[in-house]
Amino acid sequence: ALPARRPFGAYVEWLERQDLAQAETYWRDTLAGFGAPTPLPALRHSAPGHRTRSTARIARRLSPEASRELFAYARRHRLTVNTVLQGAWTLLLARHAGVDDVVFGATVSGRPADLPGAESMIGMLINTLPVRVRVDEAAPVADWLAEVQRAQVEARQYEYVPLPLVQACSEVERGADLFRTLVVFENYPMDDEAAAAHGLRVRGLTGTEATNYPLNLIAYGGDELAYTLAYDAELYDADTAARLCGHLEAVLTALPVAGQDTPVAALPMLGAAEAELTVRTWNDTSRALPGTSLPDLFAGRAAEHPDAVALTYGDEEVTYRELDERANRLAHHLVSLGAGPGTFVGLLLERGANAVTALLAVLKAGAAYLPLDPGYPAGRLAHMIGDAGAVLLVTEAGTRDRLPSGAARAVDLDRDASAVAAWPATAPSGSPASDDVAYVMYTSGSTGTPKGVLTPHRAVVRLVHEAPYTDVGQGDTVAQFASLSFDASTFEVWAALLRGARLAVHPQGLPATAELGRFLKEHGVTHLWLTAGLFHQVADDDIGVFSGLRQLVAGGDRLSPEHCVRVLNAHPALRLTNGYGPTEATTFTTTHDVHRSPCDGSVPLGRPLPNTRVYVLSEGLTPVPVGVPGELYIAGDGLAHGYLGRPGPTAERFVAAPFGAPGTRMYRSGDLVAWRADGTLEFLGRTDGQVKIRGFRVETGEVEATLVTHPAVGDAAVVPHTDPGPGRTVLVGHVVPVAGAPAPTAAELRAHLASSLPEHMIPALFTTLDALPLTANGKVDRRALPAPEHGLATGTEYQAPATPTEELIAEVWQELLGAERVGSQDDFFDLGGDSLLALRTVSRINTLFGTAMSPRALFEGPTVAETAAGVEELILAELEAAAGGS
Repeated sequence: ALPARRPFGAYVEWLERQDLAQAETYWRDTLAGFGAPTPLPALRHSAPGHRTRSTARIARRLSPEASRELFAYARRHRLTVNTVLQGAWTLLLARHAGVDDVVFGATVSGRPADLPGAESMIGMLINTLPVRVRVDEAAPVADWLAEVQRAQVEARQYEYVPLPLVQACSEVERGADLFRTLVVFENYPMDDEAAAAHGLRVRGLTGTEATNYPLNLIAYGGDELAYTLAYDAELYDADTAARLCGHLEAVLTALPVAGQDTPVAALPMLGAAEAELTVRTWNDTSRALPGTSLPDLFAGRAAEHPDAVALTYGDEEVTYRELDERANRLAHHLVSLGAGPGTFVGLLLERGANAVTALLAVLKAGAAYLPLDPGYPAGRLAHMIGDAGAVLLVTEAGTRDRLPSGAARAVDLDRDASAVAAWPATAPSGSPASDDVAYVMYTSGSTGTPKGVLTPHRAVVRLVHEAPYTDVGQGDTVAQFASLSFDASTFEVWAALLRGARLAVHPQGLPATAELGRFLKEHGVTHLWLTAGLFHQVADDDIGVFSGLRQLVAGGDRLSPEHCVRVLNAHPALRLTNGYGPTEATTFTTTHDVHRSPCDGSVPLGRPLPNTRVYVLSEGLTPVPVGVPGELYIAGDGLAHGYLGRPGPTAERFVAAPFGAPGTRMYRSGDLVAWRADGTLEFLGRTDGQVKIRGFRVETGEVEATLVTHPAVGDAAVVPHTDPGPGRTVLVGHVVPVAGAPAPTAAELRAHLASSLPEHMIPALFTTLDALPLTANGKVDRRALPAPEHGLATGTEYQAPATPTEELIAEVWQELLGAERVGSQDDFFDLGGDSLLALRTVSRINTLFGTAMSPRALFEGPTVAETAAGVEELILAELEAAAGGS
């Protein structure tokens, strides 16, 4: 006869006696502060609306020896194997997601220990509940696992609560999953002795579980630790699933050999084969580089093709011979005035033939050039000149009035033209070494002061010498749109001049889309570099502008996959390249050629250039596995020497590399990235307060430090904000007025910042707060800062648009600036406009009125009334010209 079993109704009666309110309190406290499901490992993107399910599986098992060691470790520390497995799964999830607080699901038997006969009761008592684990990287591994187990034991008394009710106790948005992965530890009760007594033997016992979760870990008890990883085959392929198994097993096999005080952070998740792949195979980039300087390489090109056109500017064409001779004469003149090895010469010049001649001349003189943007505030220019200790400044008629008072001796290329022309056309004696500094370029500084990056000749040669990411060569034309103070110009100038191509220099200022198209067509440009923001805008305005190009390199910020696909569909023969790299690693570190097929969520940063190595490392400087976020470290010939006169920041950012020959350095980029399975890098974000605005690097700390020098500002925080509509990223300044002082207007704050910061570092919007929100440890809680719904008052009284032209322009501003109301006297820039948005606005106005207004007009007349007057003047001039012609 079958043994009597307690009926299922006894469980129902037991359930009715439980204190559900107390259970709800427990789960609400346990899940407090957890607001979003832990991201799936090794998965960045998935199709919207996809219904997940486990449709494929991979079965694995630890070796007998590894299993015995793991079981012994668990016994030694009084841990269950289930706890150890959940701890390993926690680390896999946390490290892949880059978080220290995870939630996953776990199945529980649901058979209460205080209900006699529950073990043999027939019925569906099993339940699935969340397991929340916080990862303390500094804690000893065994102590941390013991805490995980203690939490499990506490949760057991409330495991009868149905999952929907538990989810309702959480802060996860209604309709979203509380967790997306599941851990099941199967320990089937199996009585071998009872079976043998009846002449039976049980073997081949397996279980098959199917769930709606995309990733499931099912482990089985026994002499060896066997497990199955069940996964959604539409989200994971077999290789990715196997790689996740490898990461899990790396943690499990490391546990038994961990010391008593080994911290959680020291547990590896990377196997030897994957370490070899990411550290060495994907960084096998060594190539022969000429060990000479930039002027020597240019002189070689000039000797090979002396009559080829090296540079065009406006109607002027300069051959390689003429450019070489002009630079030689100016170099002699600079040497006579004190330029030479170890000195810096400032270049306060607008884009053009003079600027290119001057930078070549400085290098031929053995000195390094210091690019000075004429658009920068006088105070910032003075700081850069003084910080670099420039011995000379090269200027011209159009920029001489921008020279700071008391600066170094100036060489005016217009005023001193006859003196320069008297010098020999041959190069000065001597030549820089490849390791000598070629230029010092200033970038935003987190402490409130810009810092100069010292870039050697070798780094620039690495950028352009036979680099396969571009095919610039003789007969090609490279456009120069970047200022010399922006390191994109390093690619533009030297890719053209060292590869025998022609450099087509665009006049100062950003062009509107139509003007850009005319320039590219008139000069026959084959290779173009644009910031990501400008690339997106031109693609939206007139995608046909790119028709004559062979290669377009875009970068400086995230590229929109949708824009890339549209451009490539319109121009199938175009080579579209994503270029990534910080100034400290000389313009490009990695590149990626974008293909016409839609990108998987984001455009990769790509692979390293020749003689460049990239490492994705943990906080402990150990390599992380494929798919796991880590900080990007850069090594190789592209590295700068460091920061001028700043040994502290240099030591902090340029650190010893644990890979390669002794003395090898690597640059700590601050960029959070992950390896993809194909050996390309994916950008995930930043580890600090640095942001990219229109391709320019901005340290928000420098903007904050300048804001608080305003007499009416007591405290300030600056954060990036991305408009979900157009995707434009701007800076938002949150200010706390000094007690008793009136809040400053947006116009006052802009004017204050403009006296010392370049335009791209000035916030587009300002808000006023009573106090900055703080975290528990007293730091500014940037996530709690309010979204910019309404900025500070501009200080301008509202006046309604007075004419139909003003009304139409106000509507354009209202749409593009996201403003609620725009008056005739409102200033475009006080409302949050910037130079890139000015281009879009002017393009819209020109389309609306059929005019050819220049973006410069918006800077010169930034109110609605002034812009409307300018439009009407253009229309009137066109009408008068048409009447005169008839």
